[in-house]
Amino acid sequence: MIAFVRMLAIAFLAIVFGGASVYFGFFPGKILQDAFMGLGATLVQSEQLSSPFNQGGIFPAGSGDTGVIQWDTEKTGDGFTLFTTAFGEQVHLIDMEGRVRKTWKASYAELWDEGDEVQEPVPPRFIFLRKAHLYPDGRLLVMFAGWAATPYGYGIAMIDKDSNLLWKQFRHLHHSFDQGGDGRIFALDHKIVSEPNPDFPDVIPPYIEDGISIFSADGELKERFSLLYSFLDSDYEQVLPLIISPNSNVSVGNLPPGLGNLLHANDVEVLPEKLADKFSIARPGDLLVSFRQLNAIAIIDSETRKIKWLKRGGWFAQHDADFLTNGNILLFDNIDLQAGPNGKPASRIVEINPENMAEEWVFRGLKDKGFRSIARGSQQRLPNGNTLITESHRGRLLEVSREGKVAWEYRHEQRLGENDELIPAIMWAERYSHEQIQFELGD
Repeated sequence: MIAFVRMLAIAFLAIVFGGASVYFGFFPGKILQDAFMGLGATLVQSEQLSSPFNQGGIFPAGSGDTGVIQWDTEKTGDGFTLFTTAFGEQVHLIDMEGRVRKTWKASYAELWDEGDEVQEPVPPRFIFLRKAHLYPDGRLLVMFAGWAATPYGYGIAMIDKDSNLLWKQFRHLHHSFDQGGDGRIFALDHKIVSEPNPDFPDVIPPYIEDGISIFSADGELKERFSLLYSFLDSDYEQVLPLIISPNSNVSVGNLPPGLGNLLHANDVEVLPEKLADKFSIARPGDLLVSFRQLNAIAIIDSETRKIKWLKRGGWFAQHDADFLTNGNILLFDNIDLQAGPNGKPASRIVEINPENMAEEWVFRGLKDKGFRSIARGSQQRLPNGNTLITESHRGRLLEVSREGKVAWEYRHEQRLGENDELIPAIMWAERYSHEQIQFELGD
């Protein structure tokens, strides 16, 4: 009995000592912390991979409506809409009637090889296309993502109009890319940092470090810089304490809380020469970047790679910050603190004047059409002044007029679940005019 009590006492002291070493950072705290996190990550990933599909991008359909639900032909322009979803590796181009006029297919498993930076990809059913951009000749630049993986960025590839591979960069590129006027491609990237960095002594590893990789038009890597270093020695270095979150309660990918998701950059856009005179805060080639964890958008100098302008406003977990031709910035505010017109929690699209931060246009949905996507989401200002909105979590696209009226509404037809009760999120959508399509489409 005495021996048993002694064993219990030793076990209790070991637990207390182990917990204290993790909390206060003395030996062997780091070893125990890494072991616990590794075990937690394995268990979480195992649970996620047991699912028949990507759980993080699949939501209740809520409605059996599919295709074009609403279309006011007098208030919309003509054109074609390109979109990707959270299930499958296909990109569809639809006309205003909702008919699929072209489909591209890109199989990550078939294109991947052991020489790629991404190692041991998750099974194909968990890989999807996060974003796509269409060129006039039918080429498509696509970005892959993996569910139940950290890092989850799986890279980019250029395919031709017949879905043949032209080039690929299967690095840990994620969320977004943009192409500058000189043809260079700017893509967000990320990696796990496991060792302390003397430049950031208060940031306790492991953590996710976001960066931007720059490629030539034909896919050759030219440069990479860290977005964490963009804060260092800039006018916004004082923001660094907000970034340092060693005890973050936010999960990163398939890992349990604790791994510092410091910035979670989710969008990058290059300021083109034709808009430069509209923005006193930036010059051609500067980068507009959205940082979800900071609820902030920032402009990074094209030469120094330092942040030269940063704002936090009345938006939270925002996505897809866009330069507009009128000198304003448009973004998707995922978590609106005000209720929508139907009295329920909402997201919103907000147009901001960067000079005085005034909100010059807002869309929160309508009483009969709630609008909410607590993650993801995007928007595009169209030539006719309307705004194309990707409401990701409902698998819905809306074209909204300046007066806030829905002129066009579409829900994609893909369904999952035993009773077709689930719908994959629309990850990205973009409208193209007839003039921008210079290849043959199907009927």
